[in-house]
Amino acid sequence: MKAFIILLAAAVLFVSAAAESSLLMQDQGLQFSLLSADRTEGMVTLHLHCANEEVWDRAILLFAPRINGQPASFDYGWPAEELLLAPLEQREVSISIFSDRPQEWVDTVSFRVIDAGFISSEVQIDFHTGSAICQPGTLLWQDPEASLLDVAVPLTTSGAKPFLFEDHLSPEETADLDYGQLQVCLLVQDGDETRLMPYATIPAQVAHDGTVTAQYSGNAIVCSLAPHLPLRTKEEHAADNCRYTVSDVTLAGPFIFYSTLQLTLTETPGSQTAACTEVMLDCFDTGPLHGTLPLAMFDTIRLAHPIYRVQQEQGVIRHVEADVREHTGSIDAPLSFSVVPAGSLGTVVVYFEYFFYSSYDIIRPAMPLSR
Repeated sequence: MKAFIILLAAAVLFVSAAAESSLLMQDQGLQFSLLSADRTEGMVTLHLHCANEEVWDRAILLFAPRINGQPASFDYGWPAEELLLAPLEQREVSISIFSDRPQEWVDTVSFRVIDAGFISSEVQIDFHTGSAICQPGTLLWQDPEASLLDVAVPLTTSGAKPFLFEDHLSPEETADLDYGQLQVCLLVQDGDETRLMPYATIPAQVAHDGTVTAQYSGNAIVCSLAPHLPLRTKEEHAADNCRYTVSDVTLAGPFIFYSTLQLTLTETPGSQTAACTEVMLDCFDTGPLHGTLPLAMFDTIRLAHPIYRVQQEQGVIRHVEADVREHTGSIDAPLSFSVVPAGSLGTVVVYFEYFFYSSYDIIRPAMPLSR
């Protein structure tokens, strides 16, 4: 009897270990388990058990498949495979992953899971021992792998009060105004001609009497890979902080043809760093992604600014795009950002511009940044 109990306990342990080894994800009410796998040269078909433990529909993406550590694809060469799960649904599905090398035998396979705009760490399956050994992924990961962004953003600014700029609109212009804004630019010299490179936009406040005001911190946001090129930023001031929303950072990678990164940095008085309070990646292949982004998904960054020539005819100022200042580089470490004095990057000028409901606009002459 005692021997039978020992054998029974051993059997329970074996079953438990086998069940655990097949788990691919159990996170946020979502569960994937590997039932079996069929391998042939150049491909593997995974038979999965999927469970939605929530009471709402879920559109799940399996994304970024790899075979033997190299980029692979789902059916028809796509980098993503969509699974639609009804509330509380459990079902079995079969997913095929194809190597770019048709004669290759599959020893390892991995992919990520995207749910509600959040992307998991890698789900990994290792066949080296003959049976599948699974390393589950998680949607709430922090340390399993490097993330795209270093969220520590140092401030190298003086902490001086923002610059305050003022202008005035006529009663007719005020009544017809859609919106106004302050543009902040670096002067760019091209031979004998001075051009403008806008990098920061600040919404203007317009009073009923036509008085226009806008505050500018005097700062710029730069990326570690291009420290002399200010990033395109929308700057907004509140009573207790300054928010910088950075956009037009273009990223690509093995599974991502084109995406744009947007992040919001919040600076509070007396701080030595700015807090990274929001991250979003607008990606054609996956839809918007939020939260932690894996560094391994990206290999290229591109930053670009249009350069404008100033033209003036009969007192009307027009800005005509004449060139583009850009930087393209490789990503092999987390991207880091800094808040720096704009004057350290070159000569800074500002101008107001206004857009009216009657489909015309006004651009004011540029003013130097000075106290």
